[in-house]
Amino acid sequence: MGTRDRGLGMREMRKQGEKFLLTITHYPLPITYYPMPHAQFPIPDSLIPIFP
Repeated sequence: MGTRDRGLGMREMRKQGEKFLLTITHYPLPITYYPMPHAQFPIPDSLIPIFP
């Protein structure tokens, strides 16, 4: 049961990440221009760890 739930969570996280990356492509500058993206435009806290 726990393993299935964890797999579901990972899939949901990946889906959110893809949606987030799609959103980023609409910004005028590449994301590399924003070392601290949450300071430039609103991002849900759960997505911030996606940045390297």
